[in-house]
Amino acid sequence: MIDAVIFDFDGTLVATESLHFSAINDVLRPCGLELSWEEYEADYIAFDDWDFFHHRYRVAGRVLDLQQFQCLVAEKALRFLERIRSDGVVQIPGAFDLLDLCRGEGVLVGLCTGSTRGDVDAVLARINRSVVFDVIVTADDVERGKPDPECYIRAMDRLREVEPGQMVNPARCIAVEDTAGGLKAASAAGCRTLGVTTTCPSEMLHGADRIVANFCSVAFADLGQLVSP
Repeated sequence: MIDAVIFDFDGTLVATESLHFSAINDVLRPCGLELSWEEYEADYIAFDDWDFFHHRYRVAGRVLDLQQFQCLVAEKALRFLERIRSDGVVQIPGAFDLLDLCRGEGVLVGLCTGSTRGDVDAVLARINRSVVFDVIVTADDVERGKPDPECYIRAMDRLREVEPGQMVNPARCIAVEDTAGGLKAASAAGCRTLGVTTTCPSEMLHGADRIVANFCSVAFADLGQLVSP
């Protein structure tokens, strides 16, 4: 029996990783810290914006104060929204079909993302998917982003509040992720994991309980097998 399915957002439900990457480089380029997609995929892709800029500047040996970091994060958020408006947002094929299937089966559905709530709301509005989750946990809700498990722990705590008395056992919760950092966070929180190669190749998702190439062949029964004893 599945208690809940918790989806990652960028790269899992919507093809926005490239938009985040472009927005980040828009901010980094004038500072001489632009990075390649290979660097982003290998070292940064699961980070929220705060962790990203802290890590990027620390690696470069540069020191910034809190106000400077706040300016970088705000500028990146603005650039990302501009990208959404100009480029649009593509839904990952089959992802929302699986989400709707879970809801139809009466399973609680959560969102657990390193994006800000503003980014999430803007993307969901752009694709006309405003009310699809029982709970949403974003970078605004946690002190430590992925790969720390805090976001998944908080998502499960909030899911328990949706229907008081309903069990939300981590071992019966499935996290759907597209990055190694996200899978690490979910596993550390005790969740079972489904890795999808929509962003990273399968060899980077080796920590998942199951890996699929896409959502189109995933049935609800397949999710059930992940939590079967």
